[in-house]
Amino acid sequence: MDDPDLRRTRFRLFCTGILVTLASVAASMFSTHMSFELLGGVRYSVSMTSAAIIPLMIAPAAYGWVAMLTMQLERKTRMMERLSRTDPLTSLPNRRAFIDNSERWLENGSLAVAMIDLDHFKQINDRLGHAGGDQALVHAAGLLRDTAPDGALVARLGGEEFGLICPLDGSPADLAEEVWLLKLDIMRHRLNSVPLITQGQAVHISASFGFAIMHAGDTLDSLLKRADTAMYEAKQAGRNCVRIAA
Repeated sequence: MDDPDLRRTRFRLFCTGILVTLASVAASMFSTHMSFELLGGVRYSVSMTSAAIIPLMIAPAAYGWVAMLTMQLERKTRMMERLSRTDPLTSLPNRRAFIDNSERWLENGSLAVAMIDLDHFKQINDRLGHAGGDQALVHAAGLLRDTAPDGALVARLGGEEFGLICPLDGSPADLAEEVWLLKLDIMRHRLNSVPLITQGQAVHISASFGFAIMHAGDTLDSLLKRADTAMYEAKQAGRNCVRIAA
């Protein structure tokens, strides 16, 4: 299904096509009328009919071709924009989309952030090879996306690192760190309990989570750093756990 912007573009092109056709007919009829007034020699009704019919035959076809090329360009432009904001391996939003959405959501309110790093991924990659490592990333990405809280965005930031952002509505439940600890622990448990089946073996994947809620005076950079620090604390605590930033 086309997105709303493409539908609006199509509607604008349709309306412009009607205006161009009507303008072409009016210009042709006016030109013919002036020629008849100045030169005469041709039946007026025949001349005016021809002046109306010829643009009606030519203008829609010509403008239709231009409109088709415009729509193709619009679709390709939007496709390139989506590709520039999507991780090609996991189909999750990439770092650029993660930062852009974070900045936009911050303009409208507070934000919660989690940094997620897969544990011992190098060992998984060495054990399964690069193709198997890619399968592990896709598997982890799908589980993280499917178990993320409502309204949250999960992105692949690079390598085996993922990020989660979620706008906050300001309610006590939304701001309660204990509630978020439970939400993220559900994600962590699901990731660790559903193994990747590949190459005749079950590969269990775990991750370390660092979480931060925006405090007064926080910028996006400071919020991300706090979440990143909490994630490293989870690593130091033995991995496969969630830590909340101070």
